[in-house]
Amino acid sequence: ERAVILSLEAAQNGDNIDAVVTLKNTLPHNAPTGAPFRNMYVRISGLDSEGKVLWTNYQKHPIKEDPKSMLRLILLGEDGKPAPPPKATQMGKDSRLAPNEERSIEYQLPAAGVTMVRAELYYDLLLPPMKETVMKNVPEALKQPKVVAFAEKSL
Repeated sequence: ERAVILSLEAAQNGDNIDAVVTLKNTLPHNAPTGAPFRNMYVRISGLDSEGKVLWTNYQKHPIKEDPKSMLRLILLGEDGKPAPPPKATQMGKDSRLAPNEERSIEYQLPAAGVTMVRAELYYDLLLPPMKETVMKNVPEALKQPKVVAFAEKSL
């Protein structure tokens, strides 16, 4: 829970809110580390005065909807396509945070009705497709991502 520090800056800019989520890896190794299917991702939301989410950077999962928010290592098979560890033969894209790296991710969200911006960093043991196959008999609670850092900014 102390591996990555998350901070948030947000300010209204006309009809939009400019937000910057900054992640700082405090570890002497990559974050996340361990098996290549371990992953972390940022969820950023715009909320109204009652806490209702008016905007978010993804609906189901950021792996396709907001890839810049994903921190993960992709392994590739001989064909150059993503492959699990036993079949992987080469390294693919590595978007994890390097040791002591600080990275900022910029967002622009509509300002209409938004009174607070929230950023959350999730840690997940497996990617969604693996949860449906590899872990189909594992209790649901163990499949859920965990919030490991968050920040809020009132406007």
